[in-house]
Amino acid sequence: MIRKNGDAIKEADAIGWTPLHYAALKGNLEATKLLLEKPDVSASYMLDKSGMSALHVAAFAGHKEVMEELIRRHPDICDLVNHKGQTALHIAVLAGQETLVKYILKEPNLGGIIHEKDQDGNTALHLAAINQDYKIMKLLAADGRLDNTAFNRQLLKAADIFHSCKLEEQGICHVTTKLSKLLGKSTGVQSFQRGVNFHFWRSETWEREASNDTPQSQMPTLAVNITAKKEKPQVKAEEQPLQRRDTRLLIATLILGISFAAAITVPGGTRPDGRPVLQGKPAYSVDLVCNWFSFMVSALTI
Repeated sequence: MIRKNGDAIKEADAIGWTPLHYAALKGNLEATKLLLEKPDVSASYMLDKSGMSALHVAAFAGHKEVMEELIRRHPDICDLVNHKGQTALHIAVLAGQETLVKYILKEPNLGGIIHEKDQDGNTALHLAAINQDYKIMKLLAADGRLDNTAFNRQLLKAADIFHSCKLEEQGICHVTTKLSKLLGKSTGVQSFQRGVNFHFWRSETWEREASNDTPQSQMPTLAVNITAKKEKPQVKAEEQPLQRRDTRLLIATLILGISFAAAITVPGGTRPDGRPVLQGKPAYSVDLVCNWFSFMVSALTI
């Protein structure tokens, strides 16, 4: 059929898929080779309505041989991205295709897409962290070419996403030590926010446990007395210093986060050349000194 009608390889269906897309989805290597033999190479670069190329589809489906054939015939096909700005590596990570990720990291022609970010600023490592796919995260983080400290549009590193997993439910993130070392420490405003969230989580947990331990016979009836004062919970003497310390640490963490945010936000904005608009004015200098002092004192306290 292809010999009689060569243009058939470029005909797309309702979702924009060509015969090459379906060959990539099924992993049909023979059909892929046959379709790539046509002199008109434009079919290899055709995108569907989501911007997905045949290479994206092969990466999603986990068909390494089809990817190899596509790249061998057209090395520049690796540069294609979908409507979200995602490369074949992004798609392989989203699909959890560990074998394909290994192949992409080892393939010389695909070295240029390792650092690519999508429209949300996410690298492949960010997406692996979002999916909590720790095997793929280890592969990517251990690759020396990948920038583990890259930020996405939400100013989050992969480490920020990784260390904050299930924080609201657990308070801590149960992960392997090796992966934590590969990703590095989580820094910036998000890490301060997690510290604050942890303190609130611990406080709420303590209150829930205290209420659950109270026998039903001792629970007061719901008769409303708006003039009655709420009794304060009795705190043991040995627990008071710990609670005071936690309160001070929480306040210091809040001040540190606010100071950091203020430091990266220049008051009054900046000129086109990057210099602050209020530079040289006394109020601007006072603001910098006060912010620096607050940041240092809070950091030392923590």
